Amino acid sequence: MRKGFDADGLFRSFRAEVAVAGLKSFVHSRAGEILTHIGQWWAASQIEIEHEHFAAEILRDFLSSEWRILNADANGPAVVCATPSGETHALGLHLVACCLVLAGYKVVFLGPDSPPSAVSAASLEVSAVAACLSMSAFSAREDNEKTVKDLNQNLPRGVELWLGGEGADALPASHTFRTLEDFSGFLSDHLPQLRARQGKATQG
Repeated sequence: MRKGFDADGLFRSFRAEVAVAGLKSFVHSRAGEILTHIGQWWAASQIEIEHEHFAAEILRDFLSSEWRILNADANGPAVVCATPSGETHALGLHLVACCLVLAGYKVVFLGPDSPPSAVSAASLEVSAVAACLSMSAFSAREDNEKTVKDLNQNLPRGVELWLGGEGADALPASHTFRTLEDFSGFLSDHLPQLRARQGKATQG
């Protein structure tokens, strides 16, 4: 990846990699590698902070465009995606959204800094099977704990709470994930059970 502000070039580079390896492989391994390299280049003064931010934003925009295209025709169980109040880092959430649509789920994307009341209300409105929150290593532990406590008390009955990211360690939830590979495996294994639950609710 070259130093500069060539957004179109970066998009083409990402798209070419997805065309060869597939979006799932790009999300599970390549995206993390790109972010690691960017961080290393910045730490070694090979790029400036503005280049780091620019590249991360382009990657976020690319991931968003990829999952939104797939999500337009998705009809699987709905999952509300957000970050807790005070958490403004959303790149991980776009990686999560990619995993969800690739596994057959419908993403309802609230985005960063979402209050628990909004997550609960959206989960009720779309009859979600889960609320999925991404918590980066930069997130405030106190905010994460408060958000999780609120959601455990107020999410609609039957809606699971899924947490991911380094900021989610040891927080009480239905399921917690440290890697995207683990998350994708869980999604595939869990989908038949959720579809069956949806079917019973519809019949009821």
